[in-house]
Amino acid sequence: MQTFFKIIFKHYFLLTCNVQNSNKWLREGYLVALTNQGLTAFNKDIPVDINPVPDEYVLIESQSKDTTERSKEDFEWNCRIILHIISVHQRGYTATTSVDDMEAKCITAVEAGITVNGFYLKSTYLIQSSDLDMTDKTTTIERRVLIYEHWLAEMVTT
Repeated sequence: MQTFFKIIFKHYFLLTCNVQNSNKWLREGYLVALTNQGLTAFNKDIPVDINPVPDEYVLIESQSKDTTERSKEDFEWNCRIILHIISVHQRGYTATTSVDDMEAKCITAVEAGITVNGFYLKSTYLIQSSDLDMTDKTTTIERRVLIYEHWLAEMVTT
């Protein structure tokens, strides 16, 4: 019965509160910050009109969020974002230092503080950095995955 009331309260709260979704603004902040570091960055995938396809780039691959704090005026979000740092080479060649350098630029950009319109950043944590390289018949793809977590608070306008 208690769970039922929690669900009813949550839905009532969501309907009566003017909630601002942080996803769009967090992605935009990442794209700007990574580009300012001299990196080629895309949301989810390389657009079909990009020609030639770059050999090195960063994909903002995935996002998730949940609420951490709620009030009558706003939400605070615990957001996770996954970056894929990619370097593509002919099979048999690697450029690990290139991926390392790109990772350093990503970390610099994020740790300097991502600007998220309508929100202020309460905290930023690098949760994980791991390599997930792939090879096929003709190509070696070096891929490093960074998982970041941010605590965002909505800016309340009075």
